[in-house]
Formats: sequence, C-alpha cells, structure tokens
Amino acid sequence: MCGGIMEPVGVRVRPDGTWEIIQRCGFCGEMKTAELSEEDSSVKILSIASKPLASLPFPVEKIEELTMIMGGNDFERLWR
Repeated sequence: MCGGIMEPVGVRVRPDGTWEIIQRCGFCGEMKTAELSEEDSSVKILSIASKPLASLPFPVEKIEELTMIMGGNDFERLWR
C-alpha cells in the first residue's frame, strides 16, 4: 500500500453477518475492507451504505420502462 489516505466508499455484509467498511486509497486507488468497530458511527455507516440508493445510475422517471425491458410485468401491482 502506498500510504495514501483511505476513504470509505461502501459497506459490505459478510455471509456470517459481520459488517465491513470498503475503503479506497485517495492516491493509488487500492481498495481494502475493514471490520466495523464499536467506535464507528452508526449514522456515518448508514450514510455510506445508502449512497448508491441516493444516486441511481438511471433516471427514476425511467424505472417503469427499465422494469419492462428487464422482463418485469408486475410493475403496477408492486408500486401501488
């Protein structure tokens, strides 16, 4: 590792239920995981975990169209 500052970029839940923080080096881009400790802020962990939901890779307005493209046919039932 190059010694750069590690930035939290995600959260992972292992099969045994243990949560880990996914970190990326701000200098070289190397990624590693670190097990959560009692000192870690629950609010910060949840904010890291929710980032992908807050910035979807497609416009929310297109979700019905994308569901149909992917073979979904129960869109109306699911969203009512």
